This record gives sequence, C-alpha cells and structure tokens, in this order.
Amino acid sequence: MRLKSLLHLVYVWLTIVAGVVLLWRYAPTLDLDYALELALLALLVMLANWLVVFLPHGQLSAAYAVVLAAFILYGPGVAAWVNGVATVLAQGIVNRGNPARTALFNGMQYVIAVAVGQLAYALSGGHPVDRLTVANVFPLLAFTAAYFATNHLLVFVYGFPVRTRHPLVSWTDAVRWDALTYLVVVPVGGLMALLAGAVGFAAAFILFLPLLAVQAFMRRHIRLEITNRELMVLHEITCALTASLDPDALLRLVLKGASRIVPYHTGVIYLRANQEATGEHEFVVRAVRSRYARELFHSRSGVDEGLVGWVLQQGRPVLVPDARADADLCRMPGLTQFLRSLIAVPLYAEDEIIGLLIVGERRPQAYGDRHLHLLSIIGGQAAVAINNALLYRRIAQMAATDELTGLCNRRHFYDRARGALEQARSSGAPLALVIVDIDGFKAFNDCYGHLAGDAALVEMAGVLRRTLRRQDLLARDGGEEFVILLPGTGEAGAIEVAERLRREVEEHRFRASGNPGDRLTISAGVAVYPQDGHTLDELLRVADGALYRAKETGRNRLFTAKQAAGITRVGPR
Repeated sequence: MRLKSLLHLVYVWLTIVAGVVLLWRYAPTLDLDYALELALLALLVMLANWLVVFLPHGQLSAAYAVVLAAFILYGPGVAAWVNGVATVLAQGIVNRGNPARTALFNGMQYVIAVAVGQLAYALSGGHPVDRLTVANVFPLLAFTAAYFATNHLLVFVYGFPVRTRHPLVSWTDAVRWDALTYLVVVPVGGLMALLAGAVGFAAAFILFLPLLAVQAFMRRHIRLEITNRELMVLHEITCALTASLDPDALLRLVLKGASRIVPYHTGVIYLRANQEATGEHEFVVRAVRSRYARELFHSRSGVDEGLVGWVLQQGRPVLVPDARADADLCRMPGLTQFLRSLIAVPLYAEDEIIGLLIVGERRPQAYGDRHLHLLSIIGGQAAVAINNALLYRRIAQMAATDELTGLCNRRHFYDRARGALEQARSSGAPLALVIVDIDGFKAFNDCYGHLAGDAALVEMAGVLRRTLRRQDLLARDGGEEFVILLPGTGEAGAIEVAERLRREVEEHRFRASGNPGDRLTISAGVAVYPQDGHTLDELLRVADGALYRAKETGRNRLFTAKQAAGITRVGPR
C-alpha cells in the first residue's frame, strides 16, 4: 500500500473514532422523553441525505437546518446524535458504491463539526440553555461558521489524495455552492426552532419540507453548471483534435481530455495492428495514463482475448459497474485485476473498429450512464481524428518511400540529409555520404527480365538495410543506385561501413534470377563532411565522382574522394 493511501486510511479511521468518542460523551445529555421528536428530526436528516447533491469534493444537503434547530431546541448532544447517526443510516442504505467507512466518515465528521461549533458558540458568549434569543444571534452565527468551516476542512483533507482527478469541479466550487445553500437553510433552521417552541413540532416538520424542493433546485442548478463545463471541455477537445495530424499526440490528447470530465485511475487506448507472423489483427496499447503506464504500454491482445475480446464482442460502449461481480471479467488478466469500475468505448471509423478507449477506477460504482455518454462522444470524435491522422501518416509514408524496395525515396532522403548536415554543422560532428551502384545490373535485367531485376533490387535493399546501423539512413536514388547517410561517421568509419556492405553483397546468393548461385557486386563512392564538401550537393557530386572511379577501375570496389583524386581504391585486386 502506498504511503499516501495509508495516511488517508489512518485519517479516515481517526475521524470516525473521534466522532464515536464524542457521541459517547454526548450520550448522557440525551433526553428520551423527546424520543418522538428526535426520531422525526432524524427522519428529516435522512430525507435530506437521500436527496443529497454529491460532488467530487463533498456533498450538499439541507440537513443543516435540522442540525441548527436541534442545537437551539435540545443542545449539541441531540444535534450531534441526530445528524451523525441519521447520516450513517441514510448513506448506509443508499450506498452509491462507497465502502462502509465512507458513510461512517460522513456521519462522524458532522459530529465533530457540531462539537467545534459548540465551542465557537460558547466562546462567543452564547447562552447555555436559552438559545432562541436576539442576544444569541451572533453566537449562533459563530456556531454556523465553525460547523461549515470544520466540515469543509475535514472533507478537503479526505479528498486530498484524489483531488487532481476531479479538475472539472474544484473544492472552491463545492464551498461556494454549499455557502449558497446555507444562505437558505440557516434562516429556515432558526424558524423551525421558533415554530417548534411556539406552535408545535409538527409546524417545524412541515416548514422543512419545502427545503427539500430547494435542495432539488440546487441539484438541478449544479448539474446544469457542470453540464456547461462539460460542453466547453468537449468543444476544446474537438478543436484540439482537428488541429493535429500526429497520431501519437492525438492519443495523448484524447486521454488528457477525457480525464477532465470522466475522472479515472487508468486510461488506455488500444489501436488495431497486424501481427507480423500471421497477418491477423491484434490490438496494441498505444497510449496510457496510469501509474502502471510502463507495464501497460505496448501490451498486446488478440481479438478474442481478455477484456479486449469481450469489448469487441459487445461492439458498443460498455459500462462495467463492478468487474469483480462479473464471473467472466473477474478472471481476465490485465485491467480487470486492479480496476473495478470500467468504461470501454470502441473507436469506429468507416464501420470498422480501429481501436478501443478504456478508462477505469479502483472502486466499484464509480461511473454512471452520464459518464458513459460523455466518453462515447469523445470516442466518436477521437475515432475520426485518429483515423484521419493514420491515413495522413500512411500517405506521408507512401510519399517518402520507394514503392519497390520500401526504402526512403530520393526526395525524402535529401530532406533528411539536409537536416542532418545542419545538425553536423552546428555540433561539429563528422558526417559521411556513400553512393552504391549495382555492377552490371543492365546485363542482369537483359538476361533474366525486369521482374527478376525488380526482385533483385528488393533483395539488395534487404542486404544493405540489415548491414547498416539503426541511425544510418538508406535510400534508393533511382534505378540500381542507392545512397547512404552515416551520421557521426568520419572517413575511416565510412570506409569500414562501405567495405562491409561490399563484402556482404559479394557473399550473398541472390535468388531473384531463379538460380541460387547467382551473385551480384556493388561499387561505392564515399564523401565526408567537412573535408570533401560543405553542402549536400557538393558531397553528392564528390561521392558520385568517387563511384565513377570505382566503376572505371574494375568495379566491385570503393573509392573515397581523396582516393579518387589519387586514383587509389579499396577492394579486391
């Protein structure tokens, strides 16, 4: 268990224990002759709790009117018992997926708030018995302020470990909305106490009922405000998605945007890919927001495997209230082993599922239909943007790739080479350029045909590619000519690389002709920055001249620019 979680758990139970101790100390002050009145007060608190407005950083209810009336009429003991016990009972029945300790915490925090309020009341000069007087207005306001502040302080500390996961509704929002509620319930609480003393308890009971309507109005108002914020976030996400054509950036943007309106512990995006060995579809994790990102990133799942297979079978957005309660999901490896609440949204593009957006929380019942609807909207927008970005990437790759060999084409190579040359110029590092040409390739084509020639070029590209380093850039320059960029490589290193390429090609048995014994050879010209040229055009011209010397002096050999000038060469004699 992480230290933050452990401290949070200790804090919760310390609060619960403190509340229970206070109830035990208040117990002697209870007068059971008023049992019916106390039961009715408790019923009102329970009604208020059943209609409570839940927020990420607290909850709003009209129950304080009952607390204030109970305090004025019967003292802090009754106020603490009625509010604390009724809250635990109400939230224990309507659990909303929270553990029992959450209901206990909510009830006991009110007990502590009453105790702190009583202290503020006494320090403000409040009368210990006759509380319903004009002289007691200021002490009662002090009680209210202390009760309000204590509640929100306790909730602030309680919600601290998860506060960053609820950016749409801040703690200050909860305080502001609760303060608006108090502006209504405080006067009503005072009137309830006044009517109970002058007319009877039934009048106080009836007066409270309209407060439930006010509470319902506040809930509607807050939901509308949150809905407006959600719409603004959705608009911002949409604008951001249309502004980028980088698939990886889009995936990160989707997870970041989703976290603003659907809080989650772990968010994952799978994209469809083809297995290299079989060519069958699989789904690969391409973006993660989680403390387990390192373990999850690039993990793979077949179309019939685990949670991915289950979601694909559903074919629609799915809400999982509690994975442990599902006999199939609880046995699946992966996300369902540490996430209990899940939302999974297939990403459709042109009637095909190109990916999956999955978010989850560690507690059950964390999500509802509203979260499912919002994430489905994000998923729909994301699917279109991601598909467009992937199409753009494929088109860009096609534009930069030689169709036959799959290597860089001439134009893309020159663009990247110019950038590498600028980097070498600024860093002072060397850079080498090698031009390779297949010896006697026209005769090979004439003998075996152009289809065999094309196959030989593809095979040659494979030999060259596997011989070079990862940081080297290989391209087909047209016909049977290839060009290679060697970053950070001086003349000696370039000679070594070019000679290794020559030997690998010479020893390779080409199968393109249908005759396994056929061999091809290459000649190469080498130029190095800065000694042989300062621009890409200069290096290409010098390397091409060196290649010409290699061809002219017998082929199957390489020349550097200096060697070409002195008519020496590297290769077999």
